[in-house]
Amino acid sequence: QWRKTGSTFINGNKLNKHFLDDAEKYEVLEYAKQLNCPLLIVHGASDRRVPPLSARELLRDSNLPKDLKLIEGANHDFTAEQNREEIISLTFSWFNRFMR
Repeated sequence: QWRKTGSTFINGNKLNKHFLDDAEKYEVLEYAKQLNCPLLIVHGASDRRVPPLSARELLRDSNLPKDLKLIEGANHDFTAEQNREEIISLTFSWFNRFMR
């Protein structure tokens, strides 16, 4: 549908074809291999848009400090309030660990 109409709405936000074209230019796994800093990935365990396996692949080749936090019951958008609270808490903890 996106390609047919030239746009789509996600969470009330209109995204046009240029967004998709731009996103397709980048190979996320290749960029992740070039990182030289600790990496935190927070991913919804119930994400159907981007499966949790994709998050695991991002971390697979890294020798740097890394953490993957799968949030049970969370989808791609982390819409549940308890998901947001958990994400904020674990993110602050992670930054406190690596930013000191």
